[in-house]
Amino acid sequence: MDDVKERLVRALLASERTAAEDLLSSLAAKATPMEIAERVITPALEDIGDMWEAGRVSMSQIYMGAASARITWTAYCRSSARCASRSPPWP
Repeated sequence: MDDVKERLVRALLASERTAAEDLLSSLAAKATPMEIAERVITPALEDIGDMWEAGRVSMSQIYMGAASARITWTAYCRSSARCASRSPPWP
């Protein structure tokens, strides 16, 4: 899943939500929503934070990356029967 995480980081930093959604959807048959959150989304956001700390991305990229992650995850959960009953607390 490291390759998917790296691709997700690139998609989030570029605000490419469709690409991010496609990546998450490609994992739906291979992992549970919790596994996706723990093994892909959280590490991707941690990597983005590390990039900011190292001065490689701007604060606005972090903000947009996090916003894209939230929107992408919400869309994924709304379209996935596997996590429809456990959608995140945000709208």
